[in-house]
Amino acid sequence: MEQQSAPEIINGYQIIRRIGEGTYGKVKQAMHPNGRDLCAIKIYKQKYQRQQLTKEEEQERLQKLSTELDFLMSADSPYIINFLDFFLHKCCDTNFERLCIVLEYAPLSNLHDYMHSSPLSEEDALRIFTHVSLGLDWMHSRGIAHRDLKPANILMFEGKRAKLGDFGTVRDVGTEDYRTVEVGTKRYRAPEQVAGGYDVKVDVWASGIVLYEMLTGGRHPYKVEYQSFAEYADSIKYIQEPYFPDIITDNCKVLLQQILQVDPSKRLSIKEVLQLPQINSLVVSEIKDNMSISKGAKAPNKDFENDNFAIRKRPQSPPPIEIIIENNQKLHQQDYEFKEMDESIYTESEI
Repeated sequence: MEQQSAPEIINGYQIIRRIGEGTYGKVKQAMHPNGRDLCAIKIYKQKYQRQQLTKEEEQERLQKLSTELDFLMSADSPYIINFLDFFLHKCCDTNFERLCIVLEYAPLSNLHDYMHSSPLSEEDALRIFTHVSLGLDWMHSRGIAHRDLKPANILMFEGKRAKLGDFGTVRDVGTEDYRTVEVGTKRYRAPEQVAGGYDVKVDVWASGIVLYEMLTGGRHPYKVEYQSFAEYADSIKYIQEPYFPDIITDNCKVLLQQILQVDPSKRLSIKEVLQLPQINSLVVSEIKDNMSISKGAKAPNKDFENDNFAIRKRPQSPPPIEIIIENNQKLHQQDYEFKEMDESIYTESEI
């Protein structure tokens, strides 16, 4: 009888299978040490193995890792992937210690795979878009931009619930390298990024592209041929109005026209998007549903430091988030993050 190999254990996590791989490293599905919760472990390469990095490039790579971990440890929103743990792991085939970040497991993969395996109705697309917008609102209200929003970075859960993921490109608005031109995926970049002068509204533009793709099965709103991002941006500025096929209803067309504004000064902020009638009703529905935050494994409260970089858990002092609902009442952060709340303040018509 063939003897089965012992399961791979990393820092108490039992590895089940590999679920992803990229230039950064690998992602593996694992069982949490508590024996109840599935999780995903991102195992980062110590160095890129197929190329020699300069000292500056290696520092940039380490800074990206540091930025992502710092953000994940500070994030506290049901619309952002839950951070659970991190540690250094020495692989058996190398003397290098690799950074491992443990996140909650998304059973339905990402939005890119999800919408290509199953067509989305307008109702489903708007629901997912609302979750994405609420995640962005949490970030933007704290002066943080994602800068690489796309379907592959939106993780999917049962009940068509969506959470933002992949935060290697996040930046606080106003930092020295915030307005880097070559950041994010070309297909989702806002036109103003070609000049490097932009703000958090680039995420709003990207969310509009994502919504359009959900409504059309992956099509792009601008039928342009381009070789470079500069050519792409110039074409969009010339065309101005996105192409709307018959499959897009007037309701969604009006929404997209306000989001896909070439001039960022005319483009809605994410908070204004959440106050639009098409989206506002879904935000109120989220409160009515009173979704529970995951009661699975929780992240440890710890700092981290090694020879390459240091992480210090940020103090939690978030500004209040307010969303105006139809009767001009204000919903605060604690309401739509679904902590204990009193639903009696809403009348039946408001809910």
